[in-house]
Amino acid sequence: MRVLAAVVVCLSICLHASHARGQMTLGASDVSSDPSLAYDYFGGLRFDPAIPTPEATLGYRIGERFTRHHDRVEYCKALAAASDRVRFAEYGRSHQGRPLVLLTISSPANLARLDEILSANAQLRDDAGLSDARRREIVEDTPTILWYSFGVHGNEASCGEVAMQFAYTLAAAVNDQVADILDNCVIVVDPQLNPDGQMRYVSWFENAVGYGPASGPNANPNAFEHQEPWPGGRSNHYLFDLNRDWVWGVHPESKSRLAVYRRYLPHLHLDYHEQGHTSPYFFGEGDTPYNVNIPQDTKDWIKLFGRANARAFDERGIVYATRERFDYLYPGYGKVLPTYHGAVGLLLEKAGHGRAGLAIEVSDQYTLTLAERVRDHFVTAMNYAEVSAANRRGQLERFAKFWSDARAARGPGPKAFAIASDNDPAVLKKLWDFCLMHGIEVGRLTGNLTTSAFATYDTGEVVDGLELPSGTWVIDARQPMGNLVRAMFERVTEVENPDTYDITAWSLPVSFGLAAWWSDAPLDARVETVTRYAPPAARMTGSGGVALLIDSAQHNFPVAVGRAVAHDLFCRVLGGTVEVDGKRFEKGSLLVHVIRNPDRDLDAFVREVLASGVSVHRASEGFAASGPHLGNNANPIMRMPKVLLVTGSGTDSLSAGHHWHMLDINFPFPHTRIDTGTLGRMDLTGSSVLVLPSMSGLSTSTAERVREWVRGGGAVVASESAAAWALREIVQAEAQREQRPNRPEEAKPNTRTWEERRQLGIDRRVAGAMALTRLDLSHPLTAGVRDGHDALGVIVRGVRELPMRDDAHVVARYDANQPIISGPVNDANKERLAGSPFIIHHRVGSGSVIVFTEDVTIRGFHHAGMRLLMNAIIYGPTLSRF
Repeated sequence: MRVLAAVVVCLSICLHASHARGQMTLGASDVSSDPSLAYDYFGGLRFDPAIPTPEATLGYRIGERFTRHHDRVEYCKALAAASDRVRFAEYGRSHQGRPLVLLTISSPANLARLDEILSANAQLRDDAGLSDARRREIVEDTPTILWYSFGVHGNEASCGEVAMQFAYTLAAAVNDQVADILDNCVIVVDPQLNPDGQMRYVSWFENAVGYGPASGPNANPNAFEHQEPWPGGRSNHYLFDLNRDWVWGVHPESKSRLAVYRRYLPHLHLDYHEQGHTSPYFFGEGDTPYNVNIPQDTKDWIKLFGRANARAFDERGIVYATRERFDYLYPGYGKVLPTYHGAVGLLLEKAGHGRAGLAIEVSDQYTLTLAERVRDHFVTAMNYAEVSAANRRGQLERFAKFWSDARAARGPGPKAFAIASDNDPAVLKKLWDFCLMHGIEVGRLTGNLTTSAFATYDTGEVVDGLELPSGTWVIDARQPMGNLVRAMFERVTEVENPDTYDITAWSLPVSFGLAAWWSDAPLDARVETVTRYAPPAARMTGSGGVALLIDSAQHNFPVAVGRAVAHDLFCRVLGGTVEVDGKRFEKGSLLVHVIRNPDRDLDAFVREVLASGVSVHRASEGFAASGPHLGNNANPIMRMPKVLLVTGSGTDSLSAGHHWHMLDINFPFPHTRIDTGTLGRMDLTGSSVLVLPSMSGLSTSTAERVREWVRGGGAVVASESAAAWALREIVQAEAQREQRPNRPEEAKPNTRTWEERRQLGIDRRVAGAMALTRLDLSHPLTAGVRDGHDALGVIVRGVRELPMRDDAHVVARYDANQPIISGPVNDANKERLAGSPFIIHHRVGSGSVIVFTEDVTIRGFHHAGMRLLMNAIIYGPTLSRF
């Protein structure tokens, strides 16, 4: 391998305009004349002239400008049409309808038997009875499979550019080194995981630069083209960070990708990113903590690949970092989730990100260009392919051992999980879809079982004589996906180093709000495999003409209320539990008197509600066997929730997106998104609910207008940092310092060493731990929560001591004895959390202010918490009538 010169080049910014669509480019000399930027990993690469180059197809060399998504897709198609080494496939569509595509690249001989290769590879995962001879045969005859993921963050723009150059090199190079890679590897290239975010960034950038004779890329970091506006291109259409969605599959980009990913089951997964423009290139091991469910063999191979990459960078004089910052704890990353599907997962981070544009000054001596960013990513892409080819056999052996060990479920940790079959069917369906998406095997008890081996997620304590009825779902950790099962279902996540990069707890049963138990011992009971699950169809019961009753105990109940809003119905809300026609309806249930809605199409309303999976009852009488009669004032007239969702500059873009997705997708509900600037001048009289995601706050004049609107009957529902603003500005509550006797006085900072102060900062953090809260089940906002299920798990990312009036209603408090279920939280923060409010309701005039100290919409998987937030939105305008 030829050693390229180790040169740090300060590139000139030329006034070379692209022939196509006006985006300015770096001069061609910046990309092609400098040998240190050439895309020639082996040195002296020769190419088949029949294979179209990116330049011939796009009109510019890779690294000169940003490529629009549809042009990238067209080039991928052209490459596959011209080369017998390449196959093109579309595997899904983004929210905005952009194609999600991949290229499969290998030797023609390997592609001709691709189905056979993938089938043999899957045998290593699925067949517990695989003979040693067959296992050795697969290891000897099967290529290693590599999957390259480019551009999960849309504004990390070099990632998608290198995908095309890398694919072209594999498709067109005729050198022996490339032939060896193709003989020993099947390589999958996903050139853009987040096309909606990428096009948001590229479209903005194309509008940010000038096109006159004195214009062009401006390397000054203060230039307009380096100041990406809210919300940025990092996230997808709904402003979710897709690099946190690999495990949850909330979005079509993640869900459709995982389906085809599991067909290939790669041995190596490469996750391409960019970081701040002043950073070195990062690759390799990352920092602790590693999730304990990641095998040591996987960690060893991460080191092997990182060391090989270091040698390639040293030969070229490229600055890099490894073994720092990026940990392997949270399972939702693109570098981590694949490790549970048998791969070695690697993160690659080049300097750049949304600020870098086409060129940005890092120092007086050094300008970072798009061409350099692409070059460095190209080096790692080729290096990992070269190293994989040289270690094909070892990778197959490691892969086979991974699945064998997973099926054995060796080591400490839970071995079995039980899920009550009488959980809400809509939530069970979410659990089933999660398991199906990841290939997790689910069983069902075929008979009743009494056991003292299981503990409850509520307290973590073993339940003596727990009775699990026939039909209870059982998930055994002794299965191919056992490592992921434990990582996702265990109550407590072990964290070896509290200095983490992301959240530290996510227990699926807790987040979903499921009645469930776990055991450290294998389950000894008769179990049958569940092959499919569909919730029972929503039903229309009764045939009376008095009223429609919709029980609030159904998880998707908010969707039914949304349909009532859309049909402009007159409704009441049950103020307590009611029994009518021999059926029980919980407090908060929707009551629609037929006679009060003479001009409304109630049949159409019922059809829509049933279609959403929510059952409806036609009551034959207004006389209740128990509880208030249907016409009683104890069932208040509902002020229908006409929802405004505040978004835009000043709001946390992720929180704003999570709220938007909840109202648009998770619980489809009529709403209007408004900008923070619009709120201060718009007429609020036609609205009844104002939803505030996490945000920095609004102006004094806006606060005054909102306060008067609330006094007139409006409801504010605020989360996380918006909660403090709403309590201070709308409720006008004053902060109260809690007096705690015998609290030790903390040492002054100037008495601590540098290292002690650094450690103290880490110790004080609350990095996304799972807290336990207790609900006031008598409060209207807890409608639909079953008796005896007053525990709610909440992901906390700080301790917020909020102002609160003496007449406030505390709907939920952090548990006084066990405020933290999982995650590194020091004793001082546990003490501050214990018994403190999580959900607070204040009456302000005729209206209400409801705040959540944490954002329960986080990443779209906290279904139990989101249902309570929807309750606040639904009942908020009516609370003064209860």
